[in-house]
Amino acid sequence: MPGSNNFDVIIVGGGTMGTAAAWALARRGQRALVLEQFEHVHAFGSHGGETRIIRHAYAESPEYVPLVQRADLLWQELEEESGERILVRSGGLELAAPGYSHARDARLAADLHGLAYEWLTPGEANHRWKALQVPDGWDVLYSAESGFLLTEPALREMGSAAKRLGAQIVDQTPVTSWGASPDGVWVTTPQERFEAGSLIVTTGAWAGSMLRELGLPIEVRRKTLWWQQVDNLEDFQ
Repeated sequence: MPGSNNFDVIIVGGGTMGTAAAWALARRGQRALVLEQFEHVHAFGSHGGETRIIRHAYAESPEYVPLVQRADLLWQELEEESGERILVRSGGLELAAPGYSHARDARLAADLHGLAYEWLTPGEANHRWKALQVPDGWDVLYSAESGFLLTEPALREMGSAAKRLGAQIVDQTPVTSWGASPDGVWVTTPQERFEAGSLIVTTGAWAGSMLRELGLPIEVRRKTLWWQQVDNLEDFQ
């Protein structure tokens, strides 16, 4: 019989990826342990801030589209299960100045996967959303299915769903070392040692130090996000 410190999978880092992994594993009947160095929901990770965009027509690559569609369904399932609003469909614009292909690449991804969208002229966009001043010659793609996720409710409810299925989330518990043996993996914290069959490391900006011994070419870069206060919401509707 496995002991209280023995799991199927240990997950180091309880941000979006770590919590999602715990939820997915628990849904499959796996005993998962999440170790988070801060509180489970905190402002120090890449999920920090009130919202994150969700969009389906990915200009970066059409290969993202099935992943986003699957994530969209899971967010809907989590909303239904928790009764908490997580996904807000506000609609979204993809804009590109002359000489840039972002909006056209998004349209290509949408066409390849049969996504609904509107291809607008700058004048049509400016007329519909009074707050915008899209210059002539720009490309404009509008997707009604795009929107944003409420990050704290999303992370909190995803963690709660994982715990209801048997996952354990232990916060305020930094990992001091980890390793592997023929029998599995082990992880130590200042208080305890845990063992499992597999280890998932989702430590974000701390991946460089956590995985230093592997010699991976990890370079952490800061990506600054910004929000604007809307004085007249009607101009955006």
